[in-house]
Amino acid sequence: MIGHSLKNIEACISLLNISLENKKLNGTGKTIKVITTNPINSGGMRIRTAHQLLQAFDTIAASFDQFTFPMLVLHGTADRLAAKEGSIRLHERAPSTDKALVLLEGLYHEIFHEPEKEKILSDIVHWMNERI
Repeated sequence: MIGHSLKNIEACISLLNISLENKKLNGTGKTIKVITTNPINSGGMRIRTAHQLLQAFDTIAASFDQFTFPMLVLHGTADRLAAKEGSIRLHERAPSTDKALVLLEGLYHEIFHEPEKEKILSDIVHWMNERI
């Protein structure tokens, strides 16, 4: 119990310490500028928000084995905010018979703000059209 609580505290602290200026959300750096110059951005995450976010992640991960719907999982291999292992774990654990994992080599967290976005969107539309 104490070990689990300490793990949650450590995870919250690591979320709170995320500095967007030091992380690459996409290869062009444009996303960071948009976020950091937004007047609504307070510059950090509150501990309650971090805790609730982690709880939501745990809840979702605990239900991976119930994901039976078609799924396309996309993840940039250079993503420094979300570990690709989570996407790999989702793909491995989900019992869906129609699933695909695409690791986008060299792309960051904001895959739809990369120069390759048109190809990514086209691939998603193609995947969806095959299922309609």
